[in-house]
Amino acid sequence: MLALLLFAVKVRRHPSEPGEETLWAWIEQNADYAIPIIAALVLALLLWAVLRGWRGPEQDALHIAEQKAELIRMMRAHVGGVSADLAAARLKIDHFRAAKLLGELEEEGKLVENTITGGVTTYRLRGL
Repeated sequence: MLALLLFAVKVRRHPSEPGEETLWAWIEQNADYAIPIIAALVLALLLWAVLRGWRGPEQDALHIAEQKAELIRMMRAHVGGVSADLAAARLKIDHFRAAKLLGELEEEGKLVENTITGGVTTYRLRGL
């Protein structure tokens, strides 16, 4: 951000007079400051990308497991069944995300799917 501010102050977009600097001329004149700042920004971006990619899948799996556990707890409270709309409202997630989680739990054998008149699909715990 500091580099961008320096560029905005020192460099104009369209040099119309011969005395005005261009961006590349300014970088060449201030190479002692500009190049280390640019290198630090590139390294910070690479570090951020590596950390984001490294932590992503594990945290996503943990988050999905927590949401599934919350759905199971909600199923125990609502013995009659839960629709994707109700699950989305209780978990504060998207309707499609809730439907996907309920579908995965049904594939795992923990839930039973019931479709009632009107096309509304509800899920209940297996064995209840």
